[in-house]
Amino acid sequence: MFKTVGIYKNIKDPNAFEEYYQTKVFPIILSLPGVLNIRVSTLIPTGQSNPNDDSVKILFETYYESAEALEQLMSSEAGKDVIQLILGHDLAEFESYIGIETFFGK
Repeated sequence: MFKTVGIYKNIKDPNAFEEYYQTKVFPIILSLPGVLNIRVSTLIPTGQSNPNDDSVKILFETYYESAEALEQLMSSEAGKDVIQLILGHDLAEFESYIGIETFFGK
């Protein structure tokens, strides 16, 4: 399974951040061809890795039908518009990655 992973930290206004993504970004992403779903995780430090870090981080995982679907989307005008929505605000610091997911379980 192919996905993009966005990690947001130092979120300045959590309410504004949530509203921006739920009303502007997610509806557009979910309407694009090849996009399956978006998963959101709130990451809260355990204190074991960095006891001085009390910041909340948000992890967005967007899943795609295939590597080709992701590639086509990233090079399309609609994909470039979404990237501008994501990068065009100062609500949080942002890092992005492409992931290839492997699942282990029963």
